[in-house]
Amino acid sequence: MSTTAAASDEFYSRGYTIIPNCVPPSLSSTMLRSISSSLSSMSYTSSPSTWPCDNQNRVVEVVPTSDCPWWEDFINLPSLHSALSEVTGATLHSLHRNTSETRHWYFPVNYPEGVPSVVPSVVPSVVPSVVPSVVPSVVPQINPVPPSPPRPVLHTSASSTPLLHWQPINRRRYLGRGWHIDIGPGFLNTDLRTIKGSPLQGPIILIILTDCSIGEGGTCVVEGSHFAVYDYIQREGSITHERLNSIFKSRMRRVINEGDAFLVDGDEGVEGVKISQVKAKMGDVVLLHPLVVHSGTTNCADGKVRIIGNGVGTIVEHFSPGWQDPVLAKTGKLMSQMKEGGDGEGWRMLMEEGGEDFLEKELEEQRKAKEIEKERIRVVREERRIKKEEKERRKNERKL
Repeated sequence: MSTTAAASDEFYSRGYTIIPNCVPPSLSSTMLRSISSSLSSMSYTSSPSTWPCDNQNRVVEVVPTSDCPWWEDFINLPSLHSALSEVTGATLHSLHRNTSETRHWYFPVNYPEGVPSVVPSVVPSVVPSVVPSVVPSVVPQINPVPPSPPRPVLHTSASSTPLLHWQPINRRRYLGRGWHIDIGPGFLNTDLRTIKGSPLQGPIILIILTDCSIGEGGTCVVEGSHFAVYDYIQREGSITHERLNSIFKSRMRRVINEGDAFLVDGDEGVEGVKISQVKAKMGDVVLLHPLVVHSGTTNCADGKVRIIGNGVGTIVEHFSPGWQDPVLAKTGKLMSQMKEGGDGEGWRMLMEEGGEDFLEKELEEQRKAKEIEKERIRVVREERRIKKEEKERRKNERKL
């Protein structure tokens, strides 16, 4: 099997594939310097003393403006367009620079945990400072890590290697809460998703600007989850992106809570849902299936910052009344073949009913969290009012 054929097979079977050395070193370096310059303007420098710490979000987003000098070289990169066409089987993908109206690309910068202070996946306290036992301590360790055995999500391995302790996490630093399906620039949360697809929702493209090994904050992917998502859309006929995203967030929480999800590094055979973390080098490109469920992760590396670019390849093929996204069309054919093949894949657990109950619980937790935050703000304002009145009282007393 050729390298391209193997990458295409991996893209459709696992939900993602890696294209090595897709972006030339000179262009990768230019883009990295540009992002670093933007970070410096935001007061994030190469000095760890300027990095997020304690309860601060570890991910800082950089959104390049339309006048960045490297845009033309990047969006017209022949190797990237070739990879998109050959891997997905769809031709004429279009890449766009950012505009004042639409953010086509952004660069999430994942800073290391340092001394972790991650909030557990429950309703947040007013001052979230509890470090659950599932969060690893971090010691200096940036060497390559050998494959780890399968382990339950949110369960710390007995290994003494901190980099093996990475966990899925969202931007607000809640463990196990970062699961999502990308929406695509210009597509709204209230827009309907169907198995015909949308030209706005092509393959997800990750541009790797810093080497990223296990535990260093790379994206993690729920292998095969795009089949479960496709099956759900097919049965529903159409569903808003917002509702679809919520359903699969909840189903991920269900399989995690039931102990049926595992973090893996390689092709370990597990009886459950497999979650793998992307490992790639500077200049590599990662292509994700547009329906795959994925998440950010904790950066457990000591002193190492992870930088990637995140965008979508827009499909601009000729449209007709019977047009269907070629990526989803092929996914549907593979789905039909696998249904005939019987059980076996862990992602089938995400096809089972039951996520809706967790969705309602999550919405209730969010409601309670908002109430707690509202009460915290009320208390702070009341304290400020009392202090102000006390200050005025003392001031008046001195005048007397």
